Amino acid sequence: MKKEELVELQEQEIQRREQTIYALLRDGKLTEEQVRIHTIQWYFHTVGFVQALKELCARCPWPGVRSYLAESLYEEETGRITGTAPHLELYFQYAKSWGYDPDMLMKKVSILPEMAAIVNWYYYAPVHLGSLVGLTVLNIAAEGLNVPRGGKEGASRLMADALQKHYGLSKDDVLFFDVHAEADVEHSEIGINAVAKYAVTEEDRAKVYEAFRITTQLHRAFGASLSRYKLNDCFQGQSALFYF
Repeated sequence: MKKEELVELQEQEIQRREQTIYALLRDGKLTEEQVRIHTIQWYFHTVGFVQALKELCARCPWPGVRSYLAESLYEEETGRITGTAPHLELYFQYAKSWGYDPDMLMKKVSILPEMAAIVNWYYYAPVHLGSLVGLTVLNIAAEGLNVPRGGKEGASRLMADALQKHYGLSKDDVLFFDVHAEADVEHSEIGINAVAKYAVTEEDRAKVYEAFRITTQLHRAFGASLSRYKLNDCFQGQSALFYF
């Protein structure tokens, strides 16, 4: 499979961004309630992504790729490559800017259906669908959202800038997004190189395209759902007890 095909998929997804929450966030048009809902739900995303990455790394059959994944996991868990902190700690730092402390996120919040679909797809792909699909889902599609393409910023860069410009957060508050704006460019490239090398049949290629489509569609569905929920919907139970 050609790398250019995978890059084109990412570029096409960025072009769709004008119809997503990222365009609203960039322009300061998300309400504070919607940003707060996003903040609580992205806790589940942050935890779920790392757990899925562990499965992908453990099951990857290609030693060279596995070592790169292990490096990514090391950064997620320690922050030592970027000289920061474990990424979950960075996320707690961001969430505190909205008044949500770690104890609340770990014990008192509910996952919404659209985020549950993303997180559980992350878990399912590397365990049951194989490493090509897992790399596509986690590295090319999910982390690829943070890669600048076609002259447009990646999602994390957009988040960091918009949260400071429109919602009064400081640079320290948004360090989580700053780190991912840089690190995920390299992580996505790892996925692109691996999939381009090991997707050798038409069936492989079809699986890659479908995995990318499902992942990005789930992300768009989550973004669209923010206007349908109220903040109280994030406190209907304690589903955080299942995701830690």
